[in-house]
Amino acid sequence: MVQLLVIDRDDAIRETLVNLFEDAGYAVVAAASAAAALAFLRSHPDRVVVLFDAGVPGRESDGFFSAVAANGELARRHAYLCMTTNQEKLPPDLRAMLRSWAIPILSKPFDIESLLTAVAEAAQGLSVPRRG
Repeated sequence: MVQLLVIDRDDAIRETLVNLFEDAGYAVVAAASAAAALAFLRSHPDRVVVLFDAGVPGRESDGFFSAVAANGELARRHAYLCMTTNQEKLPPDLRAMLRSWAIPILSKPFDIESLLTAVAEAAQGLSVPRRG
């Protein structure tokens, strides 16, 4: 079973996503901040699909992806998906990083089928052994 880490500052959205993905058969962990998410990823030995809200307070999303990029193991071990309400308002350096890693950017509000498909594709990618 693939584990999913949902990172969103909004309690209602986080809870809705947890329920949606648990109903779809995923083991789900939720975090309200980038710091909590990084602590989980650093301590968790298994590969995880990470669904991250780029709208976390301040520039925390930049810090999250920068910390992941600085740790090659975290960057390679997990699959990442970024959520946002407005792609145009993402900081340019964050957009560039997401593009360079080929991280999908999912728009809020979600189309549920598209969201489930994106997570399933990311989970499928985790089952393929990675080099590096």
